[in-house]
Amino acid sequence: MNTANPEFQPRRSERRSVELRAFLVRGEKQLTDAFVTDISYDGCRIETEEKLKAGQRRELRVARRGISHVEVRWTDGDKAGAMFVG
Repeated sequence: MNTANPEFQPRRSERRSVELRAFLVRGEKQLTDAFVTDISYDGCRIETEEKLKAGQRRELRVARRGISHVEVRWTDGDKAGAMFVG
C-alpha cells in the first residue's frame, strides 16, 4: 500500500462491500471507468485503470447514486482509497 501522502490517516468508519459502476472525472470531460467496491460515510475504495496518486482530487459519478468529490488517500495498483470532500 502506498501511503506517500504525509497526511494519510486510517479510515474512521466501517465500510460496506458494494459493487457500483462509476466514472472518475478529470478536468472538464475526461471520464475513466471505475467501480466502487466498498463505501462508508467518510469515503470509499475505487478500482480503476487510471493511475491515481495520493492527494489527487476527482469527481466521482456513481450510476444512479449521484456525484461526489473525492481525494485519493492511498493507492495499490488498480485500487485506491478515497475520502469524500466538500
